[in-house]
Amino acid sequence: MRVPAPASPSPPHSIPPHHRLLLTLLSLVLLLLALLPRELWSMDEAIVGTIIREMVVDGEWLVPHVNGERYADKPPLYYWLAALPAVFDMLRPVWFRLPSALAAIGCLWLIYGLGARLFHPATGLLAAVMLATSPLFTVSAQMARMDLLLTLL
Repeated sequence: MRVPAPASPSPPHSIPPHHRLLLTLLSLVLLLLALLPRELWSMDEAIVGTIIREMVVDGEWLVPHVNGERYADKPPLYYWLAALPAVFDMLRPVWFRLPSALAAIGCLWLIYGLGARLFHPATGLLAAVMLATSPLFTVSAQMARMDLLLTLL
């Protein structure tokens, strides 16, 4: 008599469908909040916008500039990522905020994966929901700042 093979359990890193749905909805909310049409809010965002504008207009991509002067205070990765879509479209503030929103989504999924892998998928989901609903994280996802990109990296 043959003994049936035991059913193989799902891998520990598989995402349950309802978790995937909730994380996708949270990601969409973060992205849509960041892409709302609005002007730049703070002086930091204005500096980022100026750097990106000068990169696109002047074609000087290697070293960031603000009003013609070298701006070496921060690494240029964020400016490069924000300037890429601006090359194909008008210089709009929405493109300046896009890398922050995408980095926030990456952080959200990374936190979920870390919690799910180390503890339990429900723990990862709770951690991701807590992160997505914290005010500072949500506001940071809507601003043209490199904080969330550096957090993700």
